[in-house]
Amino acid sequence: CGATPVFVDVEPSYWCVDLASMEAARTPRTKAVIAVHLFGQMCDDDLVGWCEEHGIAYIEDAAQAHGAVAGDGRKAGGVGDVACFSFFPSKNLAVGGEGGMMTTRREDLAARMDALVNHGRDARLESHEVGSNLRMSEVAAAIGRVQLKRLDGWLERRREIAARYDEAFASMEGVETPAIRPGTAHAWHQYCLLADHPDSLRETLDDADIDSRVYYATPIHRQKVYEGHEQFETPLTITDDIAHRLVAIPVHHQMTDDDVERVIAAVLASS
Repeated sequence: CGATPVFVDVEPSYWCVDLASMEAARTPRTKAVIAVHLFGQMCDDDLVGWCEEHGIAYIEDAAQAHGAVAGDGRKAGGVGDVACFSFFPSKNLAVGGEGGMMTTRREDLAARMDALVNHGRDARLESHEVGSNLRMSEVAAAIGRVQLKRLDGWLERRREIAARYDEAFASMEGVETPAIRPGTAHAWHQYCLLADHPDSLRETLDDADIDSRVYYATPIHRQKVYEGHEQFETPLTITDDIAHRLVAIPVHHQMTDDDVERVIAAVLASS
């Protein structure tokens, strides 16, 4: 499409894209913002007004935010101009395989988006522009529709587990529990502890046969695919500080209370 990505830093507390950093990076050529509702945390509500003020399209990366709720009551996917969801098996809502969904609040984009995922064709099978074959199968969609009916209950359980973790780790030295943006509802795709010694924490969890992951050890602007990008070596202070320290622990809705307590015991044993 000819667009050049410009990377900005994240917020120190909520780990989503930082509005002040975006304003500092904005130029007359800025056309769109892709904001990730990271781990299920909604981005700053003020981003909507900022985009409208400057005529910038707001694209929500809601791949991890199924059911997350913004401060104004709108759910992820209904905040920006366009939103993208993932139904990969590890997500809060899956479809029994690969899949995804785009949403929009704009009538002028809906028909074009529908065409682009279907070879750029209209209802008469006439191609108006180059598209692709991005159609999800009807079987996968049917599974997703059933899963959607259960999503609210799954999110409630994830939030219960996250609240129990917050309580258990509140006074623990060497780790910081994730903050929730006031007035919002987190989807808890991941529950990440900001650890001073992530390797030690992960070793302890591994010894207890508890899975953990670091998200994301290499920031996107430093990944090899962007080796030729002018920001490849650019420091992003908060991003660089937290990237290798965010340790995700289990928060799946099918966990029992005993499972949760076993994770808590292992994390506390690492200190």
